[in-house]
Amino acid sequence: MKNIRDVKLPTIVFLLCKSVAYLVGSFVKYLLCEADSFVDYDLIVPPEKWHLVSLLIPKDAKMNRHGGLKFRDRHGNEIDIWPCSIGQHLSQCKGTTCGHDYVYDYINNRIFTSFSIGTN
Repeated sequence: MKNIRDVKLPTIVFLLCKSVAYLVGSFVKYLLCEADSFVDYDLIVPPEKWHLVSLLIPKDAKMNRHGGLKFRDRHGNEIDIWPCSIGQHLSQCKGTTCGHDYVYDYINNRIFTSFSIGTN
């Protein structure tokens, strides 16, 4: 198992993860010590579970480039969230992140990689 930094999530990100969202993007690479910093918190939600997180998203959220929503929490953290399955995300990200990417199930402490689905 990879080393994972001990980082406290912003409250809204934790609540989204508790509701069925998964962490992706630069924050996961930061958690896995593959990056020294991150820009924002990216989360995916299985499309059939979107209704479970939609009530947690502020009404003033804007559309993001993934067909989901982006917003800032009260501490200024930028959060992007969109509907996408784990497999779809890992397949689509092949080639855009140096050949591999991760999905992190924060609540159950599970990491999914594009290597594990044979996309690399």
